[in-house]
Amino acid sequence: MAVEDHSRIAHFVEKTAGGMDPGNAARSVKHVLFDYGDLSDFEKRIFRDKLFFFYTFARKNIGLQVETLLSQPAKQAVFAHLAGGTPVMQGQARNYPDWWQERLTIPTPFRDQEGRQQVVTGTGLPIEEAFGPLAGPGVGLVQRGRRILSRGMSRLNPIILKPIEVATGRHMYFDKPITDWTRYLEQSLPTGRVTGTIRHAIEGRDVPGSKVLGVATGIRYRPLEPLKQAEYHEKAVAREFLKGKTPVFKRYFKPKGTEVSTKIDLALQMQR
Repeated sequence: MAVEDHSRIAHFVEKTAGGMDPGNAARSVKHVLFDYGDLSDFEKRIFRDKLFFFYTFARKNIGLQVETLLSQPAKQAVFAHLAGGTPVMQGQARNYPDWWQERLTIPTPFRDQEGRQQVVTGTGLPIEEAFGPLAGPGVGLVQRGRRILSRGMSRLNPIILKPIEVATGRHMYFDKPITDWTRYLEQSLPTGRVTGTIRHAIEGRDVPGSKVLGVATGIRYRPLEPLKQAEYHEKAVAREFLKGKTPVFKRYFKPKGTEVSTKIDLALQMQR
């Protein structure tokens, strides 16, 4: 019997014990724990079997989370409060990469030996999966839309996804250029998840306890690093500068005896 079947049985027993009739209890099980066969033939043949990995979960989870947000907003607010009000606690990690900020980051009262606050990340909770790309950083609809599109494309069948990433030179999940092709090839192999976990356990900067937790559950226990934040911020500013998007501060002056238009004179007055 699969682990999910145990959850379904437990949910059914809980609902019937609470007075719900068996029919409604069965529907509740399907609604909350998902009936993975409840898809149209087109969705099964095209989206699930050919285009997207984990399509059924993503499709049903988004609907459930939106429904829960509308019907039980207080329940969803609990996760926001756990994370300090936003997926990135009160903006403390705003200079980290987008993919990191889209994770639910839960602060703890503990600090490491250097006095840095410890946080828990990588919970993989359904609400994080559904709303992560929407809740992360980004200014304007274009940048946020690009990030959502990139995350969606990262779920494509590797037979489709990898040629796109190689052609564009861009990693869709991390939404950044591929700079280490050896590492990219290693991650793209069927064994990529295993080798990546081993690499992190050996080379990662997390404390031993966090490494063990990460290998066993995927959850990470780590400190917020101000110096690392500053480094990411400097890289982000440099990238924007190279793209020509960094704001430039300019001052103008009027040489003595020079006649200027009313508009220019007004601009000169405003900068004083």
